[in-house]
Formats: sequence, C-alpha cells, structure tokens
Amino acid sequence: TLKGVMGARSKPIEKVPVAEVPAPAVQTLGYEPLPERAPGRRLDGEPAEQATEVARLLHEEARVL
Repeated sequence: TLKGVMGARSKPIEKVPVAEVPAPAVQTLGYEPLPERAPGRRLDGEPAEQATEVARLLHEEARVL
C-alpha cells in the first residue's frame, strides 16, 4: 500500500559486515550450462495469416491445440 511504501522510506537500513553474514545452508556442488535453444521464427504476412500460421504450428508441431 502507499502507506507502507511511505513508511519504509523513513526506516533505517541495517548494515552488516560481510564477515558476520552466516554461511548458507545450501552448498553448490556444480552446475551445467543450459543446452542451446533453437532460434525463434518470424512469421510474414498479414496479421490474419500470421494468426492462422500460429494456430497451425501450435496444433501440428507443439501439439497443444
């Protein structure tokens, strides 16, 4: 709410030295980069033609319709 935003502006910000921040409870063991995604498509034509093509692609390729 607006009252909460205005009240937060006047509250002091507590500063904590980095050395005093507790260690995280989660340990990162490793990570793998995400696989590359296929590039997107650009549809040409009038908006009505584009809508028809999107519907066809959703039905035939994505199988969501």
